[in-house]
Amino acid sequence: MVADDPDVARWSGIEVPTLLLQGSDTWDPMPATMDDLAAALPVPPRRVTVEGASHFASHTAPAAFATAVRSFVETH
Repeated sequence: MVADDPDVARWSGIEVPTLLLQGSDTWDPMPATMDDLAAALPVPPRRVTVEGASHFASHTAPAAFATAVRSFVETH
């Protein structure tokens, strides 16, 4: 990810429902990048923050991660 292009505008063509999921303990610059990504998406994304989880919420809080993904999929 360090080498990834920080220009989130390239994602502005995504016009399907999107889930942005992050851990509350994710380190900088990821929270700001998620805010920028949410602003770039033409369809407002569903945003979920898993409290007490790091950037790797799928590993540090798998139940909460699965619940968020399941809820999103069931809705869409």
